[in-house]
Formats: sequence, structure tokens, C-alpha cells
Amino acid sequence: MNHRLEILLLMLIVLLVLRRSHAGEADAPAGIPWAKSFAEAREASSKAGKPLLVDFEAEWCGFCKKLDRETYSDERVIRKVRERFLAVKVDVDVEPELAKKHRIEGLPTIVVLSPSGEELQRIQGFRAPELFLKDLDRSAESSASLAKLKDLAAKDPRDSAAQRAYARALFAAGNAGGAVKVLEAARGAAPAEAARAGILLDLGDALRSGGKLAEARDAYRGILAMRPEDSGEARARAFVPLANVLVSLRDAAGAIEALDLGLKEEAAKGRDRIEAFLLRAYAHAVRKDAERALADLKAVKDLDPDGRWGLRASQIVDLLETK
Repeated sequence: MNHRLEILLLMLIVLLVLRRSHAGEADAPAGIPWAKSFAEAREASSKAGKPLLVDFEAEWCGFCKKLDRETYSDERVIRKVRERFLAVKVDVDVEPELAKKHRIEGLPTIVVLSPSGEELQRIQGFRAPELFLKDLDRSAESSASLAKLKDLAAKDPRDSAAQRAYARALFAAGNAGGAVKVLEAARGAAPAEAARAGILLDLGDALRSGGKLAEARDAYRGILAMRPEDSGEARARAFVPLANVLVSLRDAAGAIEALDLGLKEEAAKGRDRIEAFLLRAYAHAVRKDAERALADLKAVKDLDPDGRWGLRASQIVDLLETK
């Protein structure tokens, strides 16, 4: 082989090596592009229409560092975040008010927000790459679904079905406060009593979930204040949650009154009927009416003879009747 051919082959080998090296660099993800600040990230998320991944961390958090080393460095995770999300890190010691606003109690906690700021998902603790990828897929799907439901709700404030669907999606995503706002607005715009009753039912559930028991009680009572023929299906479904709220508010007499009416109207069916008798038994016991409490426990026993609640009721009945 002559000298010139050797030089040509060497040059070609070098070019091939360089090409492969540069191709590898182009294919490899460069890492997750974390935003500089939460405010900047929220604005970018809103403009781009992409959900925002917020990683709440701290310098002293060992599992936060493990998340950085093992999960955020994974090429699949990097690509997924780059393609479908925007991302920002928040140090809870530097921004304690932001951590408080998002109810951060342990680290690491990752909160995924929709482009309009609703919470879509909350991921607590370390996640290996495989599990984290599944979490990201769920968040992306929730964001797309929530956006569609929000658009439908915005088209017609009087469309109570669309308002309830959007509020339920917010509630399912853990954003009870957002659901309450949507439902309160829809309540005033609902064109018919049956629609308002359904909205009040969902509103009561969201308020109850958020710990606002007095407001939840008023929502459920608003349904029962309507004529039965106007409140529709919502009336039958309001008795048991109202009684639960009243028991929590230590209003045993009010709970008994609500359940008496619901059972008289035969509103509660299936598992709800069993719960109605259990709740009324408890309320009677609180009022020291052992005879009525025992009668309700026997009703539970008859309704659910082989089930968990029937067996427990049976044990209590047997215990009381042997003493």
C-alpha cells in the first residue's frame, strides 16, 4: 500500500470516529432544562400550554440528591420532561411561603401543575426512573383532559354538565379549592333546579373534602330544601353525606333527623342504606339511646349478613345482648 493511500485511510478513520462522536452527542439528552425561578416557569408554562413539573427540594434532603443522581439523569426521563413538560426546582428553605402554599410536608415532593395552574398530580418521595416515567405519562394525560374539560366549561357557563365535569376533574386531581370555585360560579348560572341540585351535591363533596364542614352541611341541606320532584337524583344522594358531616360537627340530633327522612323516603340504596343505619346507630348511641342504636345495628346485620359491616354489627349486637 503506498504512502498516500495510508494517509487517506487514516483520515477517513478519523472522520468516521469524529462523526460517530458528534452523532452520539447530538442524540444524547443534555439534561432537564430547569427554569431559573418558579414565577418564570409558571409564565412559560402558561404561554407554551405545557404542564409544569415543580420539584420541591432542599440541600439537606438525601432522597432529593438520589432523585437527581438516578432519575433526573436517566435519558428516558430527560426526553419525556423536555418533550411534554416545563420544569423548575424550588428550595423549600429559600422559598418557604411557596412550599406552604403548595402544602409541602415532606421531601422530595413533586407537584405537577396544569398550564393554568391547577394541581394535576402530587408525587411524594423518591421514584426510580421506571415508576417516574409512568407518573409523567399520567400527568400529561391529566393535563390534556383537564384542558379539554376547561374549554368545554368556558364555552357556556350555563352548561351545568360541563361545569360539573370540569370541577370533578379538578377535584380528582386534588384541587378541591379550584373545584369549589367552579361549582359556586356554576350554581348561580344553572338554569334549572335539578341542575342546581347536582351542582350543590358536588359542591358539598368538595367542601367536605377540604374540611369546610359547615359550608358542606349548608350545600347538602340546600338540596333537601328543594321539592323532591325538582332536586332529582341529587336528593337521594345527599342524605348520607349530610349525616356524616353532622356527625363530624357533633350534631347527632341533626344526623338522626336527616337519616330518618332519607330512610323514610327509601332514598339510600345498597351500601348507602347500610351506612345510613350505621350512622344512625352511632348517633343514637351518642344520645345514649341504646335501644334505638341496637335496632339499627340489627338492621345492618340483616342487610349485610355475610359482609364486613354486617359481621361487625352482629358482634356488637351479640356483645350487648349477652350483658
